[in-house]
Amino acid sequence: MMKIRPIYVGVVFACLILHTFGQHFVCNSVNGYNTKDLTSAIQWQTQTDYNCLTNAGVNCDFYLSFCQPAPACFKEYSACQNATGAANVTVLGGVSPNVFYPYDTPGKEGFYAKFPTAPEQMISNTTNCTPTLIINFNCNPSVKWLVPITNGTASAPEPTDVDLNDCLTTMTFDYDGACLKNKVPKKGMSGGAAFLIVLFCVALVYFGGGMIYNGLIQHQSGIKVIPNAQFWIGLPLYFIEGVRTTISCSICSSKPSQATYESV
Repeated sequence: MMKIRPIYVGVVFACLILHTFGQHFVCNSVNGYNTKDLTSAIQWQTQTDYNCLTNAGVNCDFYLSFCQPAPACFKEYSACQNATGAANVTVLGGVSPNVFYPYDTPGKEGFYAKFPTAPEQMISNTTNCTPTLIINFNCNPSVKWLVPITNGTASAPEPTDVDLNDCLTTMTFDYDGACLKNKVPKKGMSGGAAFLIVLFCVALVYFGGGMIYNGLIQHQSGIKVIPNAQFWIGLPLYFIEGVRTTISCSICSSKPSQATYESV
C-alpha cells in the first residue's frame, strides 16, 4: 500500500489555508478600470489637514479598506478616522461587497466608491451624526496606489480634495487605475489610410470598368478580359529585371575603373 508522507499532507493543508485566506471576501469592480489594487491592501492610511468630522480644526488620519473590514476600524467597518489628540475613532462607513460605481456623468473618466452608512455616533458634546463616506477616483497615470509586500497598512496618496457636508465626507484621490483601459484615441483618419482607400477605389474602377468594356463591347474572353493583360502578366518580370539591373549598376559603380589602375 502506498504511504503518504506527512510533509505532503502539510503542503496540502497549507495550500487550503492560503486559498481560504485569499478568498475571504469578494468585491465588485467597474468595467474598464483597475479596482484590484485598491482591494489588495488590508487597509489604507492617509492624513489630511483640518478635515476631521469630529474636529475640523485638527489633522485627521483616515483608514480605508474596500469590501473588507479595516483593522483600525474595530475590525468591523471599512472606513474610519481619528482626529489628532482624540481618544475615540469615528466610523465613516460599513462593509459591503459592492462599493465601486462608474460616474453618473456621461463621458467622465474615473469611478467612485460609496460605503454603507455608518452607525449613529456622537461627533461632539451636543451633536449626533450618521456618517457617510464617498471616495472619488480621478484619472492620473502618474499616481499609483502601492500595495506593501507584507500584509500590513498601506500608505495612500494624499487626497486632492476633502469636502465635509454635515455627516457626509467626500474625498477625491488621483489614481492611475481610474484611467480607462484600452481607450481608443479620438483622431481622424491617417494619410496612409486615405491613400489606400483612394488607391483601392481607382483599382476597382479600372479593373471593373475595363473587364466590363472588354467583355461586353470588345467581346473578349478568358485572360484578355483584363485590361492591358499583357502588361500585368509581365509586371512581376519587369520588377525582377529592375532589381537585377539596380544591383548590377551598384556593383559596377563600386569597382575601380581600369584607368585608375593604369594611372597608379
